Amino acid sequence: MMHKQHRFFCVFALILILCACPLVSSAAETENGKDISYYTDIPEVTKEEIADIESIKKQNPDGLVYGMIHSEEAFVAGDGEIEGYTRLICQRLSDLFGLKITPRIMEWNELMDGLGNGSVDLCGDLTATPDRREKYFMTSSIAERSFSVFRNGKRAPLDLINGSQKLRYGFLKGSITYERVRETSAVPFEAVFVQDYQQGVEKLRDGTIDGFIYEAMSESLLEYYPDIAYQEYYPVAFTSASLATADPELSPLIDVVQKYLEHGGKEELSILHEQGEKEYLRHNLYKKLTEEEKEYLEYHIDNKIPVPVAAEFDNYPVSFYNKQEKEWQGIAHDILKEMQSLTGLTFEVTTGADEPWNSILDKLDRGDAAIITNLLKSKDREGHYLWPEEPYSVDTYVLLSRMDRDDMTISQVSAAKVGLLEGSAYEEIFNRIFPDHTNSVLYPDAQQCFEALDSGEVDLVMMPRHLLLYITNYMERPGFKVNVALDIPCESYFGFNKEEKTLCSIVSKAQEVVDCEEITDHWERRVFDYDKKLAQQRIPYLIGICALLIIVLVLVVILYRKRERSSRQMVITDHLTSLYNRYFFEEQLQHEWNEAIKYRLPLSLLTIDIDCFKEYNDTYGHPQGDLLLQTVSAIFREALMRPGDFAARTGGDEFSILLPNTDLEGAAFVAEKIRRKVESAAVENLGDGKPTSVTVSIGVACVEPCPDDCLADFVAASDKVLYKAKNEGRNRVYTS
Repeated sequence: MMHKQHRFFCVFALILILCACPLVSSAAETENGKDISYYTDIPEVTKEEIADIESIKKQNPDGLVYGMIHSEEAFVAGDGEIEGYTRLICQRLSDLFGLKITPRIMEWNELMDGLGNGSVDLCGDLTATPDRREKYFMTSSIAERSFSVFRNGKRAPLDLINGSQKLRYGFLKGSITYERVRETSAVPFEAVFVQDYQQGVEKLRDGTIDGFIYEAMSESLLEYYPDIAYQEYYPVAFTSASLATADPELSPLIDVVQKYLEHGGKEELSILHEQGEKEYLRHNLYKKLTEEEKEYLEYHIDNKIPVPVAAEFDNYPVSFYNKQEKEWQGIAHDILKEMQSLTGLTFEVTTGADEPWNSILDKLDRGDAAIITNLLKSKDREGHYLWPEEPYSVDTYVLLSRMDRDDMTISQVSAAKVGLLEGSAYEEIFNRIFPDHTNSVLYPDAQQCFEALDSGEVDLVMMPRHLLLYITNYMERPGFKVNVALDIPCESYFGFNKEEKTLCSIVSKAQEVVDCEEITDHWERRVFDYDKKLAQQRIPYLIGICALLIIVLVLVVILYRKRERSSRQMVITDHLTSLYNRYFFEEQLQHEWNEAIKYRLPLSLLTIDIDCFKEYNDTYGHPQGDLLLQTVSAIFREALMRPGDFAARTGGDEFSILLPNTDLEGAAFVAEKIRRKVESAAVENLGDGKPTSVTVSIGVACVEPCPDDCLADFVAASDKVLYKAKNEGRNRVYTS
């Protein structure tokens, strides 16, 4: 009887949970800025604030001026109107308060003067700092920005200049950019302050400064200064912009906007920011188009004529047909979607889900398709097709084999049986590299190539490296590897029928605007798990039969795993810091070492020692020392962003951090981040309550191990640079 009651309770609880999920989701959706149509709908707005806002509206019948400097967030479109995120947020605030808010673009010094003399009411270009909050009324963040670096396009890149002289960076006077760069810069520099962009550009041109740094500008500055080049600031640093005013009478408006941000407005503004970025990209593209290209777009959009696309069904991750999800996917299709969003053109795949390569190419030849998702350039194809100026993705050619086959040298390839894709550029390139090779087999598609490789019909297959992802990620068959890496780039281009010159030019210019590299990176990181999806599809058919059994099993498993996890955690965890202990670290280190050898991946190790810990213990006592260890350990955990990253306490005041698939540059960046966090951390004194502080020294080693390499040598390399860091002054990061 008790068992039945317990079972009934479990079933009833499960039903309640399932029923509650939609309610929770519905409740969460109400906390959304989109649901706030007028400022009086914002939660926690007081009657006094409403009265103040209405007073502001009466005192400003012509509305308020929203000042911004020229950037991707605020730019002048072809019709002379201000576009971008600034226009969108002004429109949103106008609707929210029933008060006209007009954007205006101006120089930095004009903006600062305008806030001071009242000619500018609001500004969305200032980062909130303690000093500024004493002078201005400011909200929390309404936009996140990264830094950009501009240089004289006729001079060498900054990384080359830095090798021979100390860099001179220009900053807008009164901005906080200098402080942020000073905190994050990996190299010493001399600061030069300028009044506005024009003065900064002049100093770039005459060589007074090597670089000009500001946030949220990127390519927008290049519209007016074509001789100025742009590059990313490294290490990557971000800052936020707030809505600000210097007028005390407008402070109630700032307070209400802050409440709007706290009740879903921040999420809505994030969406508007993305829309603003899209507006700028579209603006940037249309500036590049000729009248003929604009007429082409207008004709196809007005008449709803789609561009016919020939697509490969098996070229993962460039272009493939996902039979599980019944749609075309891949790098090429995502780029075309971005181009469709920017241009208004519609791209429509006209080839079948399993159509062979020769048939796809024939459609392009006949004009049944205007564009093909990937057409490698070759001498035989020149004059028959058109290509954009640049590839949208770059890979390298490799010879793939089964995992159990020994690695070959180039000379051994001549005796191997090699599978090639018939009629492809892969075949042409292989024959050019190995002109005397006679033992090759041609296959109509990539899938048949891999089937032959798996069965042992061929020893090697000539493919771009990314097709290994097709097998391991998409087909979920991990038994293959890169056997021979060829130092030959494999560039993926859209291909065009030779009559499609205008379309080719449009796509070529659109590629300059679309972030093709980010799309490529996304697909190279992506993993498919169709076993899980298939299991999810079967769940409804199993519930009726297995529900009671599942509930009982789940309860048993939960109790068992809870006990097992608790026992396991006690064995592998350091009880004081809650980090992993030395025993489990050594076990995990060996595992990651083997994985790095197997998949030819870099492995990085950080060895960390708390500086002068014994003296700290002697001064403040062991309880205080324990608190310090716990504080530092928490910083290590926060610094590790990926699930595979691993931190352990390996000695009294010694720690180790393992970073799989991380090169030396990335590991050094993480180490420096940890060093700075520890240096700035304050540990409460258990005695008098005053904060104490310490520093750490870090040794960083990185290796892409081979089977003959020694793990102990890797650990010793990290220890060696740690001791060097301690011997040369402590509180620093050294790499091997």
